[in-house]
Amino acid sequence: MKQKIKAPQLPSSLTSATILQLEEGDDQIGSIQLIGDETNGLICPDHLEIRQSSFKQVTLLNSSFSRSDLSDVVFEKCDLSNVQFQDAIIHKAEFRRCRMTGFNGSGASFRHVRFIDCLLDYSAFGFSNMKNVAFSHCSLQEADFYQSVLKHTEIQDCQMHGANFAQTDLSDMDLRTCSFQQLTVSFDKLQGCTVTSEQAIGFAKILGLNIEDH
Repeated sequence: MKQKIKAPQLPSSLTSATILQLEEGDDQIGSIQLIGDETNGLICPDHLEIRQSSFKQVTLLNSSFSRSDLSDVVFEKCDLSNVQFQDAIIHKAEFRRCRMTGFNGSGASFRHVRFIDCLLDYSAFGFSNMKNVAFSHCSLQEADFYQSVLKHTEIQDCQMHGANFAQTDLSDMDLRTCSFQQLTVSFDKLQGCTVTSEQAIGFAKILGLNIEDH
């Protein structure tokens, strides 16, 4: 049964803020809105908590939110290239039309999170734990999901060439709408994964089978 992903809940009024407040402010931030701000190499306080907040057209290149705790947060048209969310907790969040090349969410916990029309090439989700997560119309080329937990997670209409799902259970995944020429997978964790006949032939070739028609 398809699981419903809870949307972020934002208050009707948000307080305008700047990136500087993330770096030098309290370790708990809530009900803020950042629009059009830019930085490179921001390092947020350890275990920073961000609640019910919105980021629009914000550039956070090479910044670190490692071990942060985000809840009810929306990122829209942001540049999050090479941003570190390693070991973070991300709950009820949406990333909409964001540039996230090299995004690092390894070891992070994702609950009720949507990635929509995002560029996630070379992103790292290894050892992450996902539940009720959706990737829609994203580019996930060369993305790394090594030994991740993907429970009630959907990947729809995504470009996935070269993605790594080694040691990741794909038994409940439906990859029919996705395109890829090559994936790294663990075949003992593929049983139950739904693919097209063309994709199945690709997996068979990886196994070393010779496929010939009479």
